[in-house]
Amino acid sequence: LMGGWRRGVITLLVGESGAGKSTLLIASAYNAAKNGLKVSYIDAEGNPVEEAFERLPEAARRNMNIEHASRSMEALEDSVRRLRRLPRDVLDGSLVIVDSITFHYHSLIRAAESDDERDRLQSRLETLIYILHSLAAETGSAVVVTTWPTSVYDPERDYVGGFAVKTYSRIQLQIQQFPASGRRIITVVKHQNPRLYGMHVEIAIDEVMRLLDLPPPSRVWEAPMPEEVDDDQHPAHPASP
Repeated sequence: LMGGWRRGVITLLVGESGAGKSTLLIASAYNAAKNGLKVSYIDAEGNPVEEAFERLPEAARRNMNIEHASRSMEALEDSVRRLRRLPRDVLDGSLVIVDSITFHYHSLIRAAESDDERDRLQSRLETLIYILHSLAAETGSAVVVTTWPTSVYDPERDYVGGFAVKTYSRIQLQIQQFPASGRRIITVVKHQNPRLYGMHVEIAIDEVMRLLDLPPPSRVWEAPMPEEVDDDQHPAHPASP
């Protein structure tokens, strides 16, 4: 859990709004760029990403590729496809973050008026995940995407995005917050090594920011918590390349 994001696979980070997903990923991107790694950050939630990277040295900022995709699901799809077309030497061994992969999908699928429309949305989401999965496998990049639990009361039941996000993510981590202490617990829900299931680490978001010489977040970098949905009613279709 303390060794960094695994390369060559998708890691899914799941947590409620305010749990610290975006803050943790912004800190990870900052640290990676500062240490000379290429970073591609796709923000679908409208978070103040640039604000976090203002303190990076000029050379480190050149390692950052930031895409804003908060306008629509089409914007997110365009950002992921642009990322896939980047030169191989830019992507090899890089860190790729998509926060959140299900942000637009969630609102669209709740507004869908037919099963056919919901099926098309699910298929679009799975295609996005498949593109990121193939990118990770081919370039050895560490790809991290976020989503929410479908239930605040039972966070391990399922995730927004359902089958699509669960199938292609080889590692799944759940982050839970404890408001009284300001600390978070990150738990391994799925891993390529079965012995790691259930392992957890406790972190303090403010301590993470301080260790990386970042100011504490000026506001909560999280989108609103989605209402409960049941993705199991709309299983995904197999994705095409």
